[in-house]
Amino acid sequence: NNNKEIFSEIASLLKGFKDIRGTINNCRYKKAILDDIQLFEIKEALIKTEKIQRQLDKIDLEDVFEESFNNLDNLLRYLSLGQGKSNSFYLADEYDGELARIRNKRRDLEKKLLEYKRKLSSSIEKVSKRPLSNDDEITVNKNDTDLVKRLKESELFSLASENFASLTFRLIEDNKIIDWKQKINQIKSEEESQKKLIRKKITNRVADNSLAILSNLNNIAYLDFLIAKARFSIEINGFKPQITEEDKIEINSGRHLLIEEKLKKKDMSFQEIDIDIKKGSTLITGPNMGGKTVTLKMIALLVAMAQYGLFIPAEKMSFKPRNYIYFSLVSNNIDSGLSKFGSEIVSLKDVIESADKGALILIDEIAHGTNPREGYAIAYSIIRKLDIKNSISVITTHFERLAETLDLNHLQVKGLDHKLLEKHSGLIKEDGIDILNKYMDFSLERVNSAARVPHDAIKVARLLGFDKEILNNAEEIIKNNIGLNGGDF
Repeated sequence: NNNKEIFSEIASLLKGFKDIRGTINNCRYKKAILDDIQLFEIKEALIKTEKIQRQLDKIDLEDVFEESFNNLDNLLRYLSLGQGKSNSFYLADEYDGELARIRNKRRDLEKKLLEYKRKLSSSIEKVSKRPLSNDDEITVNKNDTDLVKRLKESELFSLASENFASLTFRLIEDNKIIDWKQKINQIKSEEESQKKLIRKKITNRVADNSLAILSNLNNIAYLDFLIAKARFSIEINGFKPQITEEDKIEINSGRHLLIEEKLKKKDMSFQEIDIDIKKGSTLITGPNMGGKTVTLKMIALLVAMAQYGLFIPAEKMSFKPRNYIYFSLVSNNIDSGLSKFGSEIVSLKDVIESADKGALILIDEIAHGTNPREGYAIAYSIIRKLDIKNSISVITTHFERLAETLDLNHLQVKGLDHKLLEKHSGLIKEDGIDILNKYMDFSLERVNSAARVPHDAIKVARLLGFDKEILNNAEEIIKNNIGLNGGDF
């Protein structure tokens, strides 16, 4: 942000910067002689690297690289002989005296041949007021009968082709022309042989500098990556996370970027989330649609982003890096034929066995895929086991008794704002779930183990216009504990 013009110039130089590492490695291991196109690409890379370095010098940014840029001015000057630092490459005469001699001889022969041809065709060129083409041809309009007649009668020209509007005549090659062409072809062959020797010499010079070139290319790639990360950080209003020795993850005003983007399309905003979790187990409870799963996704995303060296979408974050992240968001595994619960248990088995390795373990709706009584018992035992492990575990659940019976960190979604619900009940019934989400407070609050989970399901169903008789019966069942075996799990 403070050096926009400089980074705009760097971005312009990086655009179209070719990956020439394969060419450099081939050259390094003597696998091939570089051609003019490859030499041009190397020269272009050196020029762009030099310009990028000049921009970096203005802001003293070289300390971000593990190795400083190598000075390759001598190689660039060598690749620029006779042509300057233009955005091109060719084998100039300055590379080799013998090449210059051969080219001068070729040019002299070509000049003599051209003069001889013009002498032969001068009378025709004066009449037609144009020279022969490079193919020794001249095309005339059929309506130019005088010129057509002269060309047909001339011993110097033969008819090469004809169409409905014009005739094309070609100069007949005599012995002198044939002899000069043979000499020119021979000298061209010598020139190509000499150019091959020069290319080999240049290739060796590039090979001698190959490691330095590769090192500079690595710096260029890293710079490109750094700038991309910086731009991304600005776009998301990112924060640089702080690494701490304390085994915890603390996030203030965190956001999940992908979910935030989806909400924006619906003209809704993502409610920022605060969370403070430490080694052991943390339980998150709350109503349906309360954002418990979103909270787990946000924790996973922000920790992963931080450990990849990215700024994170939050006002603040401090954490101790994790050795791995496990996220259980259960779905049917059709390929193996496992049920939801079976699939969850199979994956949790490996996680629990390695839970002492400083992980971040996130489990959504633990053991929800089996019957409530057994699900509660298994969930209780898993959470207790994870609570004594050297990892940070966060578990969401609808088993209320887990929060009541386990002595651990308990966070609860605040849930629906009932005053707003009553005030806008008509609007909710008309527009449905998306409007209802606006009245949900997704923030978390630390509660004691005895805190009851808000029972909003019946109220939500009523606001959405569900069958009144069914809802009245449901309220009666809860009130009188009918068929709940002493309370739900």
